[in-house]
Amino acid sequence: MKAHLLVLAMVAVGCQKPVAGPTPSPTPFQYAYKYKHIAPEDVDNAIAFHQKRLKDARQHPAFQIALAQAYLAKAQVSSDVSYFGEAEKLVDAALKKQPDNKAGLTVKASLCEARHDFQGAIKILEALEKQDPGDVDTRALLANSLMEVGRVPEALEISKDIFRQVPTVGAALQVARVYIAAGDDNKARKILEVAIGQEQPMENKLSARLRSLLGEMDVRHGRLEEAEQFFLASLDASPENAQTTEDLARLKVRQGQLDEAEKLFMAAFARTQHPLLLREVAQIKRARGQAEESKKMLEQAETLLRPEVRRGRYGHARDLARVVLDLGRPEEALRLLEQEEKQRQDWRLYELKAIALESLKRHDEAVKALKQALGSGIQEPSLYQRAALWEPAGGWAEKLKTLDPTFTPDSLEK
Repeated sequence: MKAHLLVLAMVAVGCQKPVAGPTPSPTPFQYAYKYKHIAPEDVDNAIAFHQKRLKDARQHPAFQIALAQAYLAKAQVSSDVSYFGEAEKLVDAALKKQPDNKAGLTVKASLCEARHDFQGAIKILEALEKQDPGDVDTRALLANSLMEVGRVPEALEISKDIFRQVPTVGAALQVARVYIAAGDDNKARKILEVAIGQEQPMENKLSARLRSLLGEMDVRHGRLEEAEQFFLASLDASPENAQTTEDLARLKVRQGQLDEAEKLFMAAFARTQHPLLLREVAQIKRARGQAEESKKMLEQAETLLRPEVRRGRYGHARDLARVVLDLGRPEEALRLLEQEEKQRQDWRLYELKAIALESLKRHDEAVKALKQALGSGIQEPSLYQRAALWEPAGGWAEKLKTLDPTFTPDSLEK
C-alpha cells in the first residue's frame, strides 16, 4: 500500500448560494467518494498471477505465502471466509518448510484474527516484534488483537505511535478504530474526516471503511440521516462490501423501513453466506408478527453455525450464542459465550453475556457483565439503555441522553 501523508488541518467548506431556478441542485455530500470512475485493484487477477507463479516454481514457500496473502486480501474484500481456508493451507505448508518465515508468520497471525483466536495472534506477533521492534505491519496487527481482547490502552498507545511515525490513511483508520473502542468518538471523527481528504484511488476498501466508521458513529449518536449518507458513500467506494450493506440494513431497521432492511440483509447473505445475517432477517419477521417464519430462519442459522463452532473456526461461538438466545436457550448461550470469552473479551461479548444472565434471572451477575461492557468506554447506546433499565439509580439514563436522545427501550434488540 502506498504511504500518503495526512495533513492534520481542517479545511473550511464555504456555503454556496443555490442558483435561482425552479429545482435547485442538491448540495453534494461533503464526504462523497470521488474515485468511482477508477477501477479498484483486481484481487482476482493477483490470485491468478500468484497461482501460475506458484505452479511454475514447484510450490516454493515464498510463492505459497504470496498466494496466501492474495487469498487473505480476497477474503477481507469479499467477506467470503472460504478464502481464509485456502490461505491457511498454503501458509501452513510454507511454514513447515520455513518455520521462521516472517511473512508467513504475519499471514498466520492474520488468520488467527479471522478465527477470533486473538490470543494466538498476539503470541505470534509479540514474538515477531521482539525480532524487529520497528516493524509497522506487525505492530498494527498486534494493536488490533490487543483491542479485541480488551487491552484497549495498550492498543491505543501502539496505534498512536504508528500514526505519529507513518501518518498514512491506513494508520489513521487503525488509530480511529481504537479511539472509538476507548470511547473517544470526537477524536476518531476528526482523524477520519481528514483521512478522507487524503485518500487515493484504488484503495477502495480503506475508503469504504473510513466512511462506514463515521456512519456507525452517527448511528450511535442518533444522527440517522447523516449515517445513511456515509453508508451510501461507503458503498460507492466498495459496492460489494457486505459489512457496509449490513450497517445500512440495521439503519433501515432503526428507521422502521423493514422491507428495505430485509432486502439488504439478504443481499449481504448472498455475498457472504454468513449465518448470522439470517438471524437479522428472523428479527424482522418477528417484528412483523411472523413467529413461525422467524423461528425457522433462526433454526437454519443454527444449523449452519454448529459445524463451524465444532471446528473452532472464525469466532462463530458468539454468533451461535446470539441465535440460541433468540431461540430461548440462555443456558446454552451462556456456555458458548464463556467458551468465546477465553479468546475475546470485547464489549459485545459482555453485553450478550449480560442478556443471557438476565434471562436466567441472575440479575446481579448480569449487571456485573454489563458493567464490564461499559468499562471498555465504547459509546454504545444499547449498553446505557440496558443499564438504565436494570439499575435505575445508576445515572445511566442521563449518560444515554448525551449519546443518543432518540434511543429508547424499543430500540433494543430483544
